[in-house]
This record gives sequence, structure tokens and C-alpha cells, in this order.
Amino acid sequence: MPERFSRIIVALEALVLLAPTSLIALWAAVFLLGSGLGDGVRHAEPIPLVFFLISTMSLACGWVLVVDFVAGGWSRLQHGPILLWIFAASGAVLSLASAVVVLISELGENSLPLDNLGGFGLMAFGAPALIPFAHVLLERVLRTPNSAGKLESP
Repeated sequence: MPERFSRIIVALEALVLLAPTSLIALWAAVFLLGSGLGDGVRHAEPIPLVFFLISTMSLACGWVLVVDFVAGGWSRLQHGPILLWIFAASGAVLSLASAVVVLISELGENSLPLDNLGGFGLMAFGAPALIPFAHVLLERVLRTPNSAGKLESP
């Protein structure tokens, strides 16, 4: 697939999937922050605060990766900081794990106590953002400098 076409598709994925997911995640992050603080900073619960930090950092890093690819193409992804990929991937893994746990809980006879997981179930709302993340990840991994703008296998 030509890189220009792929950049347009990633931009559309960002508008259709990543933007609404980001708004929902920000709402959930505010909820997690509020539930993590509970009775004040001195009595903060660490697990919701950790989910809050991971979700906001991974979304921000994911947006940077998407904008880098749309604006600068494959070369910007190749030369970008590895920390962006680490933070975005950590959010993707947590979101996928949360979606699996919620799905298993809903399909199984014995429902899991999702309310006791400190907001872990809310991370499943980030599942639609996995599509643009997977797209830029595949662009970085599979596109080669010799492919003349076309996606190839290594």
C-alpha cells in the first residue's frame, strides 16, 4: 500500500476511533483520579491513580505517534523516541487485557468483581484505539526504506 494512502487511513482512524476513545478515556481518567483520591491526597488509593497515569500517558504518546506518521511518514516513526512506543504499548496491553477480562466476565456464569479492580474495567474503553496503534506499529515494523512507499514484509 502506498505510504500516502496509509497516512490518510491513519488520519481517518484517528478521527473516527482515537478521538472519541480519547474523550471517553479522559472522562474515565477524571473518574479514576477522583476515586483514587477518595478522601483526600493523604488517603489516596494507588491503583486508580496508576491507571489514570497509564491511560493518559499512553493516549498522549499514541496521539504523538499518529500525528508523527500522518505529518512526516515512516521516517518520523523510525527516528522517534522509543519511550513513545513503550508508553503507547503499555496502554494498549492494559486496554486489551481489560477488554478480555470484561468480555470473560460478561460471557461467563461467574461474573468477576470488576468494581474491586480499582478501575481496571474502565481501561477496556481504550480498545478502539488499538486499531490506529496497530496500524502505526505495522508501518514502523513492516515498511522498509527500499520499499519505495509500499508496505512489505521484512
